[in-house]
Amino acid sequence: MSAQNLAIIILFGLTALNWTIHWYTQTVTYYLFPEIARHMTGAQFVSYHRAYQARLAIYIPWSLLIAASLTALWITMGHSLSIWILLILNASIGLISVLIAVPVHVRIDRNKKMDPDDAKGLLRANLLRVLVATASLGLAALVAVESTSLSC
Repeated sequence: MSAQNLAIIILFGLTALNWTIHWYTQTVTYYLFPEIARHMTGAQFVSYHRAYQARLAIYIPWSLLIAASLTALWITMGHSLSIWILLILNASIGLISVLIAVPVHVRIDRNKKMDPDDAKGLLRANLLRVLVATASLGLAALVAVESTSLSC
């Protein structure tokens, strides 16, 4: 297996996992938050919410792996438009998180509760991430299929 094909497989796997996590967050996690907030109030909910946020540190090594895969593809495939688009899509997921979702999470901790508007804000931010992750997954699949058909 060539280094390029290995990088494509890794990138596709990470991209698929990224999409899966955002889809799960959209359909399960953020819908559970208001229910949990009804049963855990004040400091209890903030403690739960901060424990949830601490687990998001997994995105750091994950993002580095995606960047490494894109770099490997860039080196082996040249300055492909697909690679640039994948880089932009993956970076925009991080920007959506920082610019839209993080302020909502900060407000929840500051207010020690989750308002209905907070739940809606998290769902809107994550819907954007799901849409971008879907486009990224589709493009990663296209790159994988094209690369596989070219190397056969």
